[in-house]
Amino acid sequence: MLKSKQSLRALAVLFPFALLLAWTISAQMSHDRGDIFRLKIVGYDPVDLLSGHYLRFRYDLGKVDLCKDIPNKMATCACLKRGKHGTMKAEYGGSCEQLQSSCETILRGNCQYNTFLTFSERFYFPEEYTSVLALVPPDSQAEVKISKEGAIALQKIFVKERDILDYAKERIRFPDRKN
Repeated sequence: MLKSKQSLRALAVLFPFALLLAWTISAQMSHDRGDIFRLKIVGYDPVDLLSGHYLRFRYDLGKVDLCKDIPNKMATCACLKRGKHGTMKAEYGGSCEQLQSSCETILRGNCQYNTFLTFSERFYFPEEYTSVLALVPPDSQAEVKISKEGAIALQKIFVKERDILDYAKERIRFPDRKN
């Protein structure tokens, strides 16, 4: 009886750690999977009650209205094609199941109040860059990995081909210099 209680306690302590480890491995694998693309980004700041050192943005996928006639919070997909300057643009949107067979690169997301979001639209940065990264700098692009299933993982953000943190360091050192 005593061994049974000890085994149960050990299981109760180890089980959450095992779940956390499995979740971490799964998250890392999804982050590492997929092809690398560049997407243009623009500022996006809905009311957010959480404060922190992060940049809120949305992907600029072109002029296609991906959320036209799509109910709020409904899953949808975008078919992406390489546009000018190597960035990806949405060619059309629709049901993920339909696009899976007809499109080479799909991007999964949800329509939230007529805005297509993938839930990867946040970039965290060190506190010392808060003054220069309060807004998305002009000519910013995100380097992302998109899996065959359409899952996206943000890798880096660039401002005119420079890493955003290098851009921020330079802006702090030389605040009067133009981009």
